[in-house]
Amino acid sequence: MQSNVGRVERVIRVTLGVLLIGFGVGMNSWWGWLGLLPLLTGVMGWCPVSSLLGISTSRVKEDEVLPDTSGQEKKEKRRIDFK
Repeated sequence: MQSNVGRVERVIRVTLGVLLIGFGVGMNSWWGWLGLLPLLTGVMGWCPVSSLLGISTSRVKEDEVLPDTSGQEKKEKRRIDFK
């Protein structure tokens, strides 16, 4: 499972999830259960909806094959610079 949620978005999701859970517990409301969604996707770093839509805010592209100087290919992580 490849990460598709960037660092800033993860912090926002976890914060929103904790706030919603706190609000739901304080008000005895169902909003607390709804807060689990952003909390879990923020902690895992993967969102199924973003994956289905092909959206990624993560800067690291995984499973990219780069040639090695010894002739063997290996998988490395490579940073992508957004401009």
